[in-house]
Amino acid sequence: MSTRRHLVSLLVVTAACFVGASCGGSDDSSSPTASSASAAADSGSSDQGGAAATEAQQSDTQKGSASGDIPTLSDGAWEGTVHVKVSGDVDATFDAPGGGITQGGTSIMTFASDEAATKASQIALSPEGSSVFVTVDAVSVGGNVGEQCSVSASTNSDAKAVVDFSCNGVEGVSTKDLKSHVVDIEGTFEVTRPA
Repeated sequence: MSTRRHLVSLLVVTAACFVGASCGGSDDSSSPTASSASAAADSGSSDQGGAAATEAQQSDTQKGSASGDIPTLSDGAWEGTVHVKVSGDVDATFDAPGGGITQGGTSIMTFASDEAATKASQIALSPEGSSVFVTVDAVSVGGNVGEQCSVSASTNSDAKAVVDFSCNGVEGVSTKDLKSHVVDIEGTFEVTRPA
């Protein structure tokens, strides 16, 4: 398979995973948390009950990192590099060039090595749901921010963003033999505006 086809296939799979993770699921109004929050608000319960409902609603809307809110990057194009370390069933460290776009508070970053895109990372940041994906040595793994993964920005301006990400115990699959692998991921991407 050509390098270009491999990269396009990788991007299509990543986009499908992100859309499934962000858009899938049930209507919030049918969730137990939303129902109890709604019931507490409708019943005019005491301040303590109202505070509990507010906390439940906030925890649903703050799906983000363990270290704070998901960074919202400025709208526009970005370019830069990513440094990724994978450990566990697969061990690898790589740096890769790439970039992405932010539109309406949602950022999608893609970085791929020059080695036929055998090492790649995709990061999707959105208030509705964020994910981290890594492909290394024919193993694709990923996780959702706020569950297995966390993100934080040490720099976040209109001209530059530096975002750290980590995932613990994420599961993936080898495209060679379809065996399952569990890894930890640590990384940082640094992006600026294209010249």
